[in-house]
Amino acid sequence: VSATVTIESPPGSCGSRASWRSQEKWRDTCGWAMRAARMPTFRERVRINIRAGRPKHPTALHALPAPIVEALIANRVIEDPSLIQAVSIERDESIEPGTIVVTVRAM
Repeated sequence: VSATVTIESPPGSCGSRASWRSQEKWRDTCGWAMRAARMPTFRERVRINIRAGRPKHPTALHALPAPIVEALIANRVIEDPSLIQAVSIERDESIEPGTIVVTVRAM
């Protein structure tokens, strides 16, 4: 079983209250996209593949998985973080700038 969703890149974070609020709003927006994509709740071990389009703002590729994984857990796509066995990430120029394609696969 696998499920794929396309989401916006997460906002940058600098530890401020505004940043925290923007992260929370982004997680909620991800939740709507995940529900629209009818992503199931994974209760078994999973692999996550993240393909990112060119960023609209300077973003380090290695910083993307944490907020995406948090959004998957917060929106109940992955039942428990201990189920995550692997996370892969790559830049993909064929994806619209500022957009990320996330695929979750059961193992």
